[in-house]
Amino acid sequence: MAAKGFSPFAAGLSALSLADPPGAGDDDLSVLMVIVGLGLLAVSIWYLPWRVAKLLGSKRSLWPWRAVLILVMGCYLAAMHFGIFATGSKLVARLYLAWAMVFVFELYLFIILAAIQILGLLFRKVKLRPVLGLAAVAALSAGMTLFQLHRTQGYVINEYVVPVPGLKAPVRLMHFVDLHLGSFRGEAFLKRIRSDIDARHPDIVIWNGDLATSDLALSEELFGHFKNAAPEQYFTTGNHELQIDTNRLLSLLEKNGIKFLRSSMVETHGLQLIGLEYMNGDSIELYDAFAKMATDLTIADVLPRINRVFSEPTVVFHHSPVGLRHAAMGEVDVMLTGNAHTGQQAPLITMFRLSWPTLRAGQTSVGHMILLVSSGGGEYASWFRLGSPYEFQVVDLIPG
Repeated sequence: MAAKGFSPFAAGLSALSLADPPGAGDDDLSVLMVIVGLGLLAVSIWYLPWRVAKLLGSKRSLWPWRAVLILVMGCYLAAMHFGIFATGSKLVARLYLAWAMVFVFELYLFIILAAIQILGLLFRKVKLRPVLGLAAVAALSAGMTLFQLHRTQGYVINEYVVPVPGLKAPVRLMHFVDLHLGSFRGEAFLKRIRSDIDARHPDIVIWNGDLATSDLALSEELFGHFKNAAPEQYFTTGNHELQIDTNRLLSLLEKNGIKFLRSSMVETHGLQLIGLEYMNGDSIELYDAFAKMATDLTIADVLPRINRVFSEPTVVFHHSPVGLRHAAMGEVDVMLTGNAHTGQQAPLITMFRLSWPTLRAGQTSVGHMILLVSSGGGEYASWFRLGSPYEFQVVDLIPG
């Protein structure tokens, strides 16, 4: 089929009667989030030894304890930044998991102690008993840390019905993003995913990036759970696929029936299905100043080059919610994204809505395009994720 000229792009931004959608040109805000997160972590390192010493009546110097916290927390963030978790070593994976638990425990301890002190300043009767109270706070922080670890093994599946102009018959998609198979998710988790796929009978399954975050996951046995599934399966890269043995991952995907759409299109079930590998939205839209992109090209560059018919229903999937205006101007009907984690985007506090003020997990519109954002199964810096469940999606596309 011959494709029309890409007239929507030539029309320019003025053709879209909406403000720049979230994610556009917010690199400065992304950097600010990191600075604020690290600043709050620094405050916690200063505050915790002081608060504990004051409760216990200790007069000893606090700086040795602060130095230990700086070492523990700083090295953990460095390990995360340089992808130590991506190793195929079980020993390193277990040590990293234990380290993550210490990180989360410290965050909870800081938040609870600070909250009690603030309440004490506001309401004089709210006081913490020195030894017993501190032990109770530590026990609560440990319990919440273990609960967070337990939480990573669960998820919800939310369902959406989306009318698509020109679609001739209903199509059911299942959309998975941020599975993060590796150091703390493995065979048991993937078995539940496969069971849900078999139970819901989708026509198409989309694995929208960050499927694996560690070489530990790249085994024949684990990826065998993808094999012989009834629906068609498609994959595109997220940021974590670039930190592991990508070639082995792609080989395992192909061997087990998952097609890699590397900024390319397939025609299936009356849809033009486009998978975009991990990239920025355009030249000024730097989604993450610290992330490694799969390509220097952008959605603004790539989407116009894909040969398609604009009158036919088009679904695009990309790991992160960027390039939305370019997809909308390019007559895309539905765009599927994730990577935002919704309730958690930076250490210490829920900061997602600072980065994308008007974007929410779920269904929304950008111009005439339907945008579906999954909160997925991911987290940033630790599994300290508040405000949203781990979520995957069933999307029923219907003629409309």
